[in-house]
Amino acid sequence: MNDFINITAQRVKHKSGYEVYSAGRDFIGYDEDKTTYRIRRELGWGDTCGKGVEIIYTNDIYDKNGTLATLSTLEREVLIDKIVSARKFSGNFEIQISP
Repeated sequence: MNDFINITAQRVKHKSGYEVYSAGRDFIGYDEDKTTYRIRRELGWGDTCGKGVEIIYTNDIYDKNGTLATLSTLEREVLIDKIVSARKFSGNFEIQISP
């Protein structure tokens, strides 16, 4: 059983209520209650894996105003874990994490 449902081709919702979506080519969006983040990412081709790669930058997390978000290490890890789970559900990209 999966904990996500597709809202659109580029947006998924977790059963707990948060949503993860493509926010343009360079960002992933995250919405939960009144919290919104945009996380920088790059899309490319992985020669070693032979498919698309999505690189998620853990130090480039912005709030809804476009300001670099101040998160504790634990908050950052939980957020990235949620995003990676959602992206694995919604796409065929290999996920890579980068600072």
